[in-house]
Parts: sequence; structure tokens; C-alpha cells
Amino acid sequence: MMGQILVGYTTDEKKPPSDTHVLYVHWGTLWHVVCTMFEITFVRILMDECDIGWGVLFKMYLGAVNFVLLIVIRAVIVKQVFKSSD
Repeated sequence: MMGQILVGYTTDEKKPPSDTHVLYVHWGTLWHVVCTMFEITFVRILMDECDIGWGVLFKMYLGAVNFVLLIVIRAVIVKQVFKSSD
């Protein structure tokens, strides 16, 4: 989905080729998108080249993912505690 959203930015002929190349390296192909999603904490490129709103969007995404992971870890710990107390 992110690759498709950013196609407009990577193919914009009004932007200098160096800017669109930087976006293509990170968001141009499916594999680049997958790798970049793992490095999503470094959203500086999207904020610099596209819009600062991308930074806000990904910080909310990271917050949600971290929240879910913490809840899962806590649930596993609580389950093990209850299991060992029986």
C-alpha cells in the first residue's frame, strides 16, 4: 500500500531526479517497501522529501504496534504466573 501511495512522489517530473531517486531507493519496489517498513523509525526521508504528515502517521503506527506488543508480552507473563500458581 505504501509503495502505491508514494508512486506519485517517485514519478513526479517537477522534482529533481536526486530527490525522486532517494524515494525510489526506499519505496520504489515491493522489496524496498518491506525493508523500509522495518526501518520505519527513521521516517526522516518521507518528512524531508514529501510532507511532515508522514512522520506523524508513522509515529502513530509505531505507537500502536508497540502498545500491542507490550499487551501481548504482558498477557504471556500473566498467563505463566497464573499457570505456575495452580
